[in-house]
Amino acid sequence: MVFNKKNRLPYIRYYPISKVTNGLVYQYGDLIFLVNKGVGYRFDSHRARASWGMPTYSLNPREDSLPVKIVGALGFRDGTLIQNAKDGKIYLISSATRRLLTSPLDDYGFDNSQVVEVSDAEIQFHIEGEEI
Repeated sequence: MVFNKKNRLPYIRYYPISKVTNGLVYQYGDLIFLVNKGVGYRFDSHRARASWGMPTYSLNPREDSLPVKIVGALGFRDGTLIQNAKDGKIYLISSATRRLLTSPLDDYGFDNSQVVEVSDAEIQFHIEGEEI
């Protein structure tokens, strides 16, 4: 750790990486993506990103290009409960689809603390599946 002489605040040096590994989440500027089988899948929402519960590693912003091709987008991780802020409906993400819950949460063993409120656009990240 180095101290800035001007105001004596600590300045932490870190050295971002320039290579990626399958199964990890990386940030390159404003782009955050997961690497799987040598390609990247971007996160279009910070709430969707948080549902994966994985640390994010910084890529070297001085590189001319990404070390991986971005081929798609990711929504919420399977098992996430999301609630549409527009209409209040609650869905379970299962096999990358959204499944409407038709009974109270406790009938499924869930509670309100597990529900993530999301926008209507974030709901559309997943195709609609069968109701539960």
